[in-house]
Amino acid sequence: MNPAAKFAAILIIVLFFLEGAISTTFAQLCLPQIFGNGMVLQRNHVIPIWGKACPENTVTVSLAGFIRSVNADAEGNWQVKFPSMEAGGPYIMTVSTGSQQQTRTDIYIGDVWLASGQSNMEFPVCALKESASIRTTANDQKIRQFKVHEGLANNPSDELPLVSTWTPATTCYVWNFTAVGYYFAYYLRQNYDIPIGIINTSYSGSRIEAWMSNNMLGPDVARIKTPDDTPQHQPTVVFNKMLYPLTKYPIKGIIWYQGESNINNVTDALDYGNLFKTMINGWRSLWNDGDIPFLWVQLPGYGHVYDQPQTLNVWPQLRAEQTSALSLPNTGEAVTIDIGAVDIHPPDKQDVGYRLSLIARKIAYGENIVSSGPRYVNNFLRADGKIEIDFTDVGGGLKAKDTQGGRVNGFAIADKNNNLVWANAVIEGNKVIVWNDAVTKWNNAISNPEIIRYAWEYNPATANLYNAEDLPAAPFMAKVNRGLRIMFFRLGSKTPQIGESTTLSWRVYGATTVSLNGIQVDTSSTIKIQLEKTNIYRLIAENRYNASEKDTALINVVIPTSEFILKQNYPNPCNPQTTINYSLPEDGKVQIKVFDALGRKIVTLLDDFVGSGNHSIDWNGGDSASGMYFYSLTFKGQTLYKKMLLLK
Repeated sequence: MNPAAKFAAILIIVLFFLEGAISTTFAQLCLPQIFGNGMVLQRNHVIPIWGKACPENTVTVSLAGFIRSVNADAEGNWQVKFPSMEAGGPYIMTVSTGSQQQTRTDIYIGDVWLASGQSNMEFPVCALKESASIRTTANDQKIRQFKVHEGLANNPSDELPLVSTWTPATTCYVWNFTAVGYYFAYYLRQNYDIPIGIINTSYSGSRIEAWMSNNMLGPDVARIKTPDDTPQHQPTVVFNKMLYPLTKYPIKGIIWYQGESNINNVTDALDYGNLFKTMINGWRSLWNDGDIPFLWVQLPGYGHVYDQPQTLNVWPQLRAEQTSALSLPNTGEAVTIDIGAVDIHPPDKQDVGYRLSLIARKIAYGENIVSSGPRYVNNFLRADGKIEIDFTDVGGGLKAKDTQGGRVNGFAIADKNNNLVWANAVIEGNKVIVWNDAVTKWNNAISNPEIIRYAWEYNPATANLYNAEDLPAAPFMAKVNRGLRIMFFRLGSKTPQIGESTTLSWRVYGATTVSLNGIQVDTSSTIKIQLEKTNIYRLIAENRYNASEKDTALINVVIPTSEFILKQNYPNPCNPQTTINYSLPEDGKVQIKVFDALGRKIVTLLDDFVGSGNHSIDWNGGDSASGMYFYSLTFKGQTLYKKMLLLK
């Protein structure tokens, strides 16, 4: 072997052993990127700290005066948990094993919010028109961002892409913040002196399927077809690399801004609602922290503004699918229909962050505030041919913004042939009255409307219905309701028990008055009830134009609420008296049967019991060697109560 070849061989051997030594050294103690200088840890929550070390070595972690030690497992994995703490800081954390030690400084305990989605969430402060002003004035050390770099993986990864760090909202760093996340944190900080951490994990142009796991998408995940081969459109790939590594890090809640990549056609839009709800539930299960608040931005207006109402439905339908997720608990939607633009990236991110912060204050922080603009409840076609529309979240009242005479813009109606025209609309109290009687070049009269809609356009720039708190009404489309009708009347619990708290819900169209068990109530409401005494719930609605026309709905709950006392008089001494609770939906006979342990009927007792009052029944003990008896109480063939009695 010549000298050069010999040198090369020796060098390879040296590098091989050096690489092994370096790898062993780095493997001795390693923390995930999220545990960096300046991090924010979730307050009032058990705090896990984890990482890698040499197998079976002892790892000791100190934080805020607490010390925890644990042995790494055979693969070198370790985790310690610190007790929940109040907001505070800055703190120092040290992690040591053997002669190795790592230190993290400038740590705060506060609220951590995950900010995710696609480009409108990723949209940085430096791209704002007001960015120069923000960079000049920003100086809040208690707003921190952890920016996750874009990355993809075909399988769940424990490692985030590239190197990410925590940075404060100060002049040197705020330019790289998510603009929506920055304003969201900024407005929360106006109300709470709590450090706010934003984990910015967003990917420009990503579809929702890319943010979902295999389990969320189901067994046919491999068959899911995206409209093209764009990498961030493919199922699970963003989730695997940019979300999965974060799911052990406790958070306060999630803000989400995505959907623009899921609107290639109407079918695409219609699929979004189920995907979105599945994703929300799936993310919550991964954090294993109950129904953590999940807030999102409804897509804003986008594109050309038309003179005539349009039948194009893709963007409006996707907004409706986003809204459908409000059926899940602890969710909220920021309506931004009024702050869109021809550009798919509207520049107004301040109002977006502000509106999300209002919802967070109500849902996550429990404030009793108006956090949403008006939302459609129902409508009714009046005798004069005008449509009366009811809303929730009217706050201090409805208003038509920036118009003369209170005219509301953005409403349209269509007949059964789908002839679609703009409609007149005015505010009357907390209702909007809509009709159409003009005949112009663009607007034929429709006297028999079938469809009513508001802001159901790609970019309904003239829509101007707000509440007094300056929050815009949400877009909607609905069938016109004709005549008096109780749409639904239902009990929250299918199998109610005595003393149980449950709910009664109803919605009524076309009524002037609605009463529940004789007490006047709203046309649409959900109330909490306790099932103890009143078991018959009767809803009566009267037609507003004909009081003799009524619609009635009845809920009849059969649960034990009254009582009688069952006593056994032979042999002596007898068993203590036994109380049985019961109730009847109407007056009638109760049948009580007593059996011995072998199932032989000893006696049948009848009494004209009614649904209230106390009653006493005596019977001789009969002949049972075991002293065990069974009795049941039935009414019209339905068993109300069963029990075994042991006599001594």
